[in-house]
Amino acid sequence: KVLPWFDALYCISPIEKQVIEKMAPSVRVYYVPSGASVDDERYDPGSQKRERPRDLLFIGSMNWFPNAHALIWFLDKVFPLIQKELPGTRLDIIGSGEPQPEMLRRIQKNRYVTFLGEIEDEVPSLHQSKVLISPIWIGAGVRLKNPTAWIARLPIVATSLSVEGLEYTDGEDLLIGDTPERFAEQTICLLRDAGLREQIAERAYQSYQERYSEKQIGDRWKHAYYSTVENNPEQER
Repeated sequence: KVLPWFDALYCISPIEKQVIEKMAPSVRVYYVPSGASVDDERYDPGSQKRERPRDLLFIGSMNWFPNAHALIWFLDKVFPLIQKELPGTRLDIIGSGEPQPEMLRRIQKNRYVTFLGEIEDEVPSLHQSKVLISPIWIGAGVRLKNPTAWIARLPIVATSLSVEGLEYTDGEDLLIGDTPERFAEQTICLLRDAGLREQIAERAYQSYQERYSEKQIGDRWKHAYYSTVENNPEQER
């Protein structure tokens, strides 16, 4: 009922665009992706080879329930499988807010998990970690931690829901694991194979530049805006 009131609708994911087009075929809809909202140059490690002494990294607000839910799932069902194959694998957790008691108990019980809390600069952690885990199972929206990892050339293992709304190819831009066993398997593959990590990271970086960089998003916003203006002759400009 409300959508036809507007000249155009701008969506930040292709899924939203498809839903709106089906719901209101007469509405003009543009897909304009949301980027990582970071300084591309500072987050990009460049061609210089960086040491990656840390293993796994999770980034997310601790007072957002989907993040707590994701970490509990990972710590209970996935991390033990990884530890069985690769003993000593460590997980660093970065995020503002107080962890939920249930999650905090799990963190305190596992000496291979470090909760760093809110830190001033996440860039060194992104550049020094081998794999970003993104095990979200509930909630909606585009998780900007994923394109942030892409520009930092940090390979991702994710659930399908966690990367919903992103344009990606499984096995090229990132690795998908929708069961504990598959998530663990994908993570172990990356931890064991530095060449695969580099291959995934470089492909993801190219995808970021082609779809989510500041220039690309700026160009798409301008195209969407000017197309709206040009197709609305009734309004004086």
